[in-house]
Amino acid sequence: PELYSDGMKGRLFNTREFWKYCVNAVFHSLVCFFLTIYACTDLVDVDSGTSLGMAGHAIVAYSIILNVVTLKCALEVNTWTLINVALFIFSIYFWYLFLIVYCVLFKAVTFNDFASWYGADTITLKHPCYWLCQLVIVVVALMRDAGYKYWRKTYEPRLSHVVQEFENRVGDFGRNQVKRETPWLFPKREIKAFKPTLTSSTGTDRFVEMEPINLESLTSQASFFGPEQASPGRRKKKISDIIDSCDI
Repeated sequence: PELYSDGMKGRLFNTREFWKYCVNAVFHSLVCFFLTIYACTDLVDVDSGTSLGMAGHAIVAYSIILNVVTLKCALEVNTWTLINVALFIFSIYFWYLFLIVYCVLFKAVTFNDFASWYGADTITLKHPCYWLCQLVIVVVALMRDAGYKYWRKTYEPRLSHVVQEFENRVGDFGRNQVKRETPWLFPKREIKAFKPTLTSSTGTDRFVEMEPINLESLTSQASFFGPEQASPGRRKKKISDIIDSCDI
């Protein structure tokens, strides 16, 4: 039940988290826009020497945005499946398929303002600057997100992060084993447990209130490291080290 406490207490999504996501999105937008503008200032065809203009800038920018969004979604995924992987790969391939078809359609457009779009996909995709921008700008935009994810899950984990790590590294484990290794992550308050009886005097099920459970006393007694190690000050220990040293 403790796994649901973050959601029940509004820690995962609240006003503060909402504005953090908004500020993070603005940061991604600024990085993608300004770095693309400066990197593609002199973007020209390597064969003819003609400027790629707005079409070349747009293709580079849209490709970067798509890659940033896709990889950001990948960072937020908690459970990977074949469907997840297939959709991520499909979204990238579909963009390039759409780009080819889109640029070919401009062959029928007679307006001079849009003439540069015809064949712009081929010219831009073979330019070294395009692929360098995809690598550098995407890494710069998401480096802070990836670093925060690593720090959060490694040194300041939530209970859900610890359970995920147990699933990946241990396999079969129980609630008491997780509580023994990371007692400070469990709510330190009393909860009441209930369980149904098989039958009552009236022939129907009824619930009997059990004795309150003091989680603080249980976690302090069951701590693998001892009571002095169960304080919040021990959170800086890496999850992997905790799980590797546990007796399972």
